[in-house]
Amino acid sequence: MHNDTQEIIAYFDALAPCWDEISRPEPEKLAAIVCLAGTMQGKKILDVACGTGVLFPYLLKQEPASLTGIDISAEMIRQAARKFSAPNINLVAGDVLKWKDDGFDFIFLHNAYPHFADKQKLAGWVWEHLAPGGRFMLAHSDGRATINSRHSGEKTREVSQGLGPATEEVALWREFLAVDILADTSEFYLISGIKK
Repeated sequence: MHNDTQEIIAYFDALAPCWDEISRPEPEKLAAIVCLAGTMQGKKILDVACGTGVLFPYLLKQEPASLTGIDISAEMIRQAARKFSAPNINLVAGDVLKWKDDGFDFIFLHNAYPHFADKQKLAGWVWEHLAPGGRFMLAHSDGRATINSRHSGEKTREVSQGLGPATEEVALWREFLAVDILADTSEFYLISGIKK
């Protein structure tokens, strides 16, 4: 994977207008991911690499105090802004690892983990920006084999890397989280826990 941020931005900016047509996670899986995270009513939520806001309808049903979506692609954020305008939604175009806001009760990273080259830096950032007792949910609504096959193309390999087994990836996260959800099946890939 290349670490060229501009290349990653260009890749996703180009895909943004048709993203909802080419990426269609099953609604039942999205609902399950949000349900597994727990009750979010009145809480402060961050959706990292939110894209066009695929998780937003499920998160908003939880009646959070606020929902922030951040994505490195300004075009993805523009697509999300066209679809969602609730007063408790805040959309940010930028690199989350350079962004400053904290006290989040929940941080979600859905279908984007392979695009983060520095997993240690990501984990440290999550820990720093979660409120005490806050939950992080790293989720893919497909299994590892499916995700890795999608990221095997020449162009995609330039902006991503494959998923390792969750039993190996979780070692990094256990430094920062009390991990209580771990799944690596043909249907889901999940690592989640509470801030230590």
